Amino acid sequence: MNIGINVLFLIPNKVGGTETYSRGLINKLIEEDKNNRYFIFCNKEASSSFIETINCKIVKAPISGKNKLRRLVFEQVIFPFYLLFYNIDIIHSLGYISPLISHCKRLVTIYDLNWYYHPEDFTFLELIAWKVLVTLSAKSCNKIIVSSNSSAKSLISILKTEPYKLEVVYPGSPKFTNPAKKNYLRKWKIKDKYIFTVSAAYPHKNLITLLKSFSLLGPTYSNYNLVIVGLGGRASGEILQFIKNNHLSRVVKILGWVSEKELSTLYKFCTLFVFPSLYEGFGFPVLEAFSFSKPVISSNAFSLPEVTGKAAILIDPNNANELLIEIRNLIENKSKRDYLSNLGAKRVTDFSW
Repeated sequence: MNIGINVLFLIPNKVGGTETYSRGLINKLIEEDKNNRYFIFCNKEASSSFIETINCKIVKAPISGKNKLRRLVFEQVIFPFYLLFYNIDIIHSLGYISPLISHCKRLVTIYDLNWYYHPEDFTFLELIAWKVLVTLSAKSCNKIIVSSNSSAKSLISILKTEPYKLEVVYPGSPKFTNPAKKNYLRKWKIKDKYIFTVSAAYPHKNLITLLKSFSLLGPTYSNYNLVIVGLGGRASGEILQFIKNNHLSRVVKILGWVSEKELSTLYKFCTLFVFPSLYEGFGFPVLEAFSFSKPVISSNAFSLPEVTGKAAILIDPNNANELLIEIRNLIENKSKRDYLSNLGAKRVTDFSW
């Protein structure tokens, strides 16, 4: 059988968790399945980041993922002819949106409905495109994969998706290269003790609440940094202004996107990991922290309790004071940190590609 994987949306190091999911799934499918042939349909930016194998062919489309309008038009008008040409039996689209018309069976992964719950993250035209194309993709596809029960319920209630079309399939745990030694962190002038988070700078990621809590820690904890890794976003200006107004520029380190080696090093040596997001279809950074046996404080919003189980401290993401108290408690209580680290290391084994 010829199985197509649609990653026309994927711009390396620019799309966050959807890239983590796509690469993890593709790598495992190709590694495990020797009976079927895979065709990875990529844009110009992503084509060189995938490797052809005996059972996997890379098909480079003549479009840039950076031009979203052109990519969407290509995906709906031209891409179905690619599927016909390569005699594809099933096309699995990994970026929320599937070709609406095709000769073959269609499967789509819809991670969340962020455009519905947090429209402030999008422009007016983006909102229209997401609403129309995600809704139509859900209606026209033969099957839909979601990464949490929370997302499944939202598709049923908001998009009126028939339950029989939905499959909840949890992603696997991300794999990292070997981290560097601790002195590697000196290039960023990070202190030996630091609180860590991985998050794009979108409003719903709620980094302002984390910054508020960190700013209230007080002089007792002046030997701690707050380290933020992730892509920029619509809340970047607000975040930078808060840091400036509260004189936090020397203790808050915003590193932007970092390499896999750098990311694994930052996870390995952090004191604790905090994830204050208001909305997640899954929440890969929590699993990543678990994989490094790190104690985690997580928001209790949407799918995150489903992911963390009992392995993290859950807080109300709108309550900066509650987060402040839990950060202080964990910093001061090594036995509690060790206990959570052990729970996280066990919890991450529940997730497999």
